[in-house]
Amino acid sequence: MAGPENGRNGFELTFTITYVRDFCLKYNCLGESFETAVPWDKIPKLVECVTKRIEDECKKEGCSKKPFISFRIT
Repeated sequence: MAGPENGRNGFELTFTITYVRDFCLKYNCLGESFETAVPWDKIPKLVECVTKRIEDECKKEGCSKKPFISFRIT
């Protein structure tokens, strides 16, 4: 019903994210996107676990600041 345009827009956004990541790396800023599929009732646990893992890895690598973590759920 929505047509192919939304699919194309989503693909272009995903493609663009890689360039934003590469740009940010020049300024010691790391950005990444992850994709997965889980049932709706598992989203809170997924967010909790992913956040903890990112924070733990940042500490392990000696990052001096707490990472900014956000989620887009669709």
